[in-house]
Amino acid sequence: MKSRSSLTSGGPQCKILITTIQRYRPLGQMWVFFSRESPYHCKSCMPPAYYRNVFNMSFTYLSDSDIVAPYGKFYPFKKIKKPNLVNWAHNKTKKVLWVASNCLVASWGRAKFVKHLASYTEVDIYGRCGTLSCPKEEKEKCEKIFSQYKFYLALENSNCREYITEKVWHNSFERNVIPVVFGANREDYEKILPPRSFIFAEDFNSTRQLALFLDKLDRNDTLYNEYFQWRRKGYIKRWTRSMSFTSKNFCQIVDRLNGHQSEATKTGSVRRNITSVEDWWRSSCFEHTHLKFADQ
Repeated sequence: MKSRSSLTSGGPQCKILITTIQRYRPLGQMWVFFSRESPYHCKSCMPPAYYRNVFNMSFTYLSDSDIVAPYGKFYPFKKIKKPNLVNWAHNKTKKVLWVASNCLVASWGRAKFVKHLASYTEVDIYGRCGTLSCPKEEKEKCEKIFSQYKFYLALENSNCREYITEKVWHNSFERNVIPVVFGANREDYEKILPPRSFIFAEDFNSTRQLALFLDKLDRNDTLYNEYFQWRRKGYIKRWTRSMSFTSKNFCQIVDRLNGHQSEATKTGSVRRNITSVEDWWRSSCFEHTHLKFADQ
């Protein structure tokens, strides 16, 4: 275990290993950096500084990766559908739901935020961070629990560009619950998610103001249903980790490999290197300093 730890954390043995591998790296062999974790949350996944000019392609959730593996995607219809009479608030008797087990892992005061919000409105907390339980193996029970709520706290553990996970795509959209989001910038949510499908926590000056807004939507089905109008404009598709390894993605890799390998054969060198995955990937995360928990 000691040896494995030093390798994953970029210790001395890892440097020796990567140096050895590079020494015997065949001419034209391409290396692809893959990760769907955020740089902050998975520091052991971060290539050390001496991995400069080692990788030739990137394969992450970031849209500027060579191969993109998002957590989900919105697909617009060619033509907007006619309005239907579905009341998305029907039979939803409870207000706010949060499911979390890693209470202190977040790079910001996530648990503190939820605690403040719960002092102003009803918030039920499932998982090890709360007192309620929704075991993954009891799927039907969990689905029934989610169906009772109007809002889900889709609070990411990291503040990173375009890091929008299954908390939004599965726990919220697939379960017909409005996500209250925090993590990426508003511009990322607007670019990636369906139009007007989420509530951005940073739009409010305090948790009390957010609670008042949620209470307002809770009392007004018309306003609540406005957050589901996007379903007339398109549909979403959630991407699991295994779905990242699709034939389409592998074909993209092969196409790029063929192009680079052909160039390497001609010139005797790899055509394109990522100067530093560490710099590019880590710089996608940032610190939030203006989220207000309580009234000033």
